[in-house]
Amino acid sequence: MLRRSREGLIRAMLHQVLEQRPDLASIIMGSQRTNLEMTGLRRTLDHKEWTWPELKAAFERLLTHRPASLKLILFVDGLDEYR
Repeated sequence: MLRRSREGLIRAMLHQVLEQRPDLASIIMGSQRTNLEMTGLRRTLDHKEWTWPELKAAFERLLTHRPASLKLILFVDGLDEYR
């Protein structure tokens, strides 16, 4: 089940960050930005078949290339529910 997988967890976190800060799409989405602009944020994140390497790279880009002014705090509840 995607909801309780590492892929689902990372995808959900990226989705929540981009809902609050859509201006970070170019950093997070990388080469997928054109697709993001054409189909919309929610549709792209919900329907794209993300691979683990793509998700991991997107999350790493968020953490390493975010603007210095961005303070990012992630609270993750229920990690014991993930496989």
